[in-house]
Amino acid sequence: MRVKSDGSIMKLHNVILLRYDFYGGWRNVKLLNSGEMRKIRDCCIFCINDMEVLL
Repeated sequence: MRVKSDGSIMKLHNVILLRYDFYGGWRNVKLLNSGEMRKIRDCCIFCINDMEVLL
């Protein structure tokens, strides 16, 4: 799960991690169902597999 810019929560399912930038603080992920790729900031991710995380 991640927080969108308007404050709503976005749930992403069936996703794989493609790349991450430790110093930049973002990750590239691919949605397997649609083939869409997204760049997500680490600070916007707060839950993975229903477990709260701190990245």
